[in-house]
Amino acid sequence: MPKVSDEEWRLLDRAADITGIISRLIEDKEPGRYRFEWTYKHERKEIADICRQFQASEVPELQTVGLRIDRLVDAVIDTDRVFNTYEPTSRTARKQRQAIAEEGEKLEAAIAKFRNTVEKEAV
Repeated sequence: MPKVSDEEWRLLDRAADITGIISRLIEDKEPGRYRFEWTYKHERKEIADICRQFQASEVPELQTVGLRIDRLVDAVIDTDRVFNTYEPTSRTARKQRQAIAEEGEKLEAAIAKFRNTVEKEAV
């Protein structure tokens, strides 16, 4: 497995900071009021750049992490759109709530797999 560069580690730390912002948004605000795309314009651009760099990495597990972060951000943005279009009790809104939870779980699993792989390589 190719080594993870210092730059990739730095980007991973920054991605963790931004996904922390997303987690707090999901916990603190009602669906449809996240406004991530508008409130965090700089972070949105930065996380898109980080995801592209991860997906271009030679480390397959890091590529997966990049994809999962990208999909979580898309789910947060879609949630605003869905909840501003449909009633919160609608089937579409419930499915979107489920989608955002699933993307969060998939991201956590991808990060755990990445950490396990890197730790095994370091030993």
